[in-house]
Amino acid sequence: MTNTLRHELSPLGVRVTLLTVGAVQTNLHSNERPLSACLDKDSYYSPIVEIIEQVTSAKKLHGYGVPSDGVARAIVQNALKRKPKSEFWTGGLVWILWFVKVVGLTGLMESFGAQERGCRKLTEERRNVKSQ
Repeated sequence: MTNTLRHELSPLGVRVTLLTVGAVQTNLHSNERPLSACLDKDSYYSPIVEIIEQVTSAKKLHGYGVPSDGVARAIVQNALKRKPKSEFWTGGLVWILWFVKVVGLTGLMESFGAQERGCRKLTEERRNVKSQ
């Protein structure tokens, strides 16, 4: 999609960059209430609420994030170049995402990510509910 936009908008002088950002240090989750406190007990997501909380809190990435001001500065510097990179990679652990793309393991990474986020468990739970 990015390449299509790049080619279609080029005659109009619009530059398009695919931005891939790894881990970034932010305070995004500092005031977050636990999902379990907000979620209805009959919610579709109740069976995997603990998994969702773990993934959305980004605890696994703690210590790998790059300061947000450095990431923002790098993005803006690239955007303001006369010939910005068509793909720009920045942030902590972004090399893993780059490697997965280059080696062609994107589908495998998405499948693993779905499992890590509890999608399979949720599917199994829904099947059990329907069969009862």
